[in-house]
Amino acid sequence: YLALTVGFLGAFTTFSSFSLEVLNLMNLYGWRQALIYIAITNIGSIFGCFVGFRLTQYVVARGA
Repeated sequence: YLALTVGFLGAFTTFSSFSLEVLNLMNLYGWRQALIYIAITNIGSIFGCFVGFRLTQYVVARGA
């Protein structure tokens, strides 16, 4: 229960922070900067996940 609650609340607050940053970028610099930030954040997250997945496969395959 604790892990589920902490995970949910952590994800919720992280997404709220991301949304606030996007809104602030839109207000200060316009749509273009906000869309660039959204794209870089999402692509970077997917890339990071991919790298972590591949590193895990490599470590497991080597038997470490």
